Amino acid sequence: MLRYALRRVAAGLLVVLCVIVLNFALLELLPGDAASRLASSPPRPGELEMWQEWTCADCPIHERLGSWLWNFARGDLGTSFSRQRPVTACLRDALPPTLALATFAALVNLIVGIALGLVSVLRRNRAGDQLLTAGALALYAMPTFWLGLMAILVFGFWLRWFPISSLESVGNAAMTPLGRVADRLWHLALPALVLGLGSAAAMSRFVRTGLLESLTEEFTRATRARGAGFMRVLFNALRHSAVPLLQILGLTLPVLVSGSLVVEVVFSLPGMGRLAFDAIMAEDYPLLQACSVLATSLVVAGSLFADLGTCLADPRIRLARSSS
Repeated sequence: MLRYALRRVAAGLLVVLCVIVLNFALLELLPGDAASRLASSPPRPGELEMWQEWTCADCPIHERLGSWLWNFARGDLGTSFSRQRPVTACLRDALPPTLALATFAALVNLIVGIALGLVSVLRRNRAGDQLLTAGALALYAMPTFWLGLMAILVFGFWLRWFPISSLESVGNAAMTPLGRVADRLWHLALPALVLGLGSAAAMSRFVRTGLLESLTEEFTRATRARGAGFMRVLFNALRHSAVPLLQILGLTLPVLVSGSLVVEVVFSLPGMGRLAFDAIMAEDYPLLQACSVLATSLVVAGSLFADLGTCLADPRIRLARSSS
């Protein structure tokens, strides 16, 4: 298991390395020199010289690539000229809100998806099952930005249940620590629901399919023959359906993070999505490249989580990995 995990981590690091090299190659293919593209227009005094030194503009391409990789390895991602701050500082401020939003969206995805899947199985081939299937399909097909705008209109303006922007209320600093946490959760609730419900609709379909397949397996009939109740049989079938669910959840995590771009712009949240959007609008290449590498790292982490979770949940896979 440990050897397999190390191999997967090494493969993930190789993918991240390839993305860094690809970013470098795309920047090199653009017309002009890299220092002129990284500098603001018009460049401020001394800025062009700084970027020429950072990109090793006078060196051969293999030396520039080596310098590029060395800068990434030691955490020197350059300076964001649109924000006049180091890129690492921009990422450090924007990453926590995005991770918090993605975490709550993942919880919504998991809890609501499993609950809807269970209800659909309990009401299978009835009107309730057909209604849930149609509702899940409609919810999954809705664009995230439209769902966010409708949520703001209904729950923000009409009902006034949730705030429609920002991460905290005015006067948040004067609240108690528990009050600040509650205020932050209140502001994240509506964006997390918007981001997580679309994925929960898809998750519910996978849960329904997995449960219906598990209920026809030999172990389910054996459990029934031992006199177990229906809910015990259903829970046992859900436990045996955990492997595909873990894979789906692991691959959904990077989708939630990347989907936060639209949600954060709609709800004016200061996270990674908003940071990437502002970098695109300002043509801030260092910030864009850092966001690209970070998004790749999250995809790799989600895939690693799915693979390791699958091995832990299914002993047969774990034994196969150890024997190979």
